[in-house]
Amino acid sequence: MNADSAIAARIAALRAAAVAARHRRLLLLAGGDAWLAHVVALAATQLPGLGHASGHFRGQLGGEHGSLLFDARPGFDADAFGALAGTLRAGSLLLLLTPPLAAWPALPDAALARWLTAPATPADAAGRYLARLVGLLRADPDVL
Repeated sequence: MNADSAIAARIAALRAAAVAARHRRLLLLAGGDAWLAHVVALAATQLPGLGHASGHFRGQLGGEHGSLLFDARPGFDADAFGALAGTLRAGSLLLLLTPPLAAWPALPDAALARWLTAPATPADAAGRYLARLVGLLRADPDVL
């Protein structure tokens, strides 16, 4: 089995498990831009109607979605992520796109800026929240 078919098989198995349990599942996709684009294209073949979500989530509240793709590379908006996760139907997947996990906490996070007061900048608080999130994601046995 080549890498692409192995990835497709994992996505299909995760979705089947989510459907059988009537749960929402998280699929963490961490890596470089080219690899993520490739894996998202594979995921789209396994998840018909895969929607793309972002920090502009308010217009989607009250709706119900099949599987969603949440791109956290430009910044991780925890409010948007949580709200959009709540719009998923049972048996759906939430695909979280991130930079490589080891590097993510050190990267600029545009979503962090709204929580800071002057004279603080995102660089002043960089890494703390994302480092904690990365640790939780790595430790959670239910995150694929």
